[in-house]
Amino acid sequence: MDALTLIIEGEIPRPMFKRDMCKEASWELVKDTREPIEIAVGDLELATFLNHDEQFVMGEEMAKRAKNIGAMLGQRHAELLLEHQDQIPGEWRKYYILFPGTVWRGRDDGLFVPCLRWRGGRWCLPFRWLDCRFDSSGRLLRPRK
Repeated sequence: MDALTLIIEGEIPRPMFKRDMCKEASWELVKDTREPIEIAVGDLELATFLNHDEQFVMGEEMAKRAKNIGAMLGQRHAELLLEHQDQIPGEWRKYYILFPGTVWRGRDDGLFVPCLRWRGGRWCLPFRWLDCRFDSSGRLLRPRK
């Protein structure tokens, strides 16, 4: 598998997303990470946010745990993976992959995070409402240790 690398240089005044929810749905960007500046698919691993005895956690707890384990990739990282779907390992298809480094506020004040989901033979980029349960079907991405 070829390495896939994302490089963001310098300070970007307003994040530029391929799927800009400000334009698409009149959402407000609450938070967006720029780190890591460089990623390679082969250097990423899936991580769970559940403890061994849990069936689910609420979104705020998932985001807190993501931060604690260094899994705070954001929408730019998700969009880069989406552009290079052929490099995403096939075993990841059984999960929805969360990117809590980016948080959007919807028109109803609900908070949302981007995720990648395998659907219809390809990856897509929906958004998950943070005020819901996140179960064992979900995973986070973090740099390999």
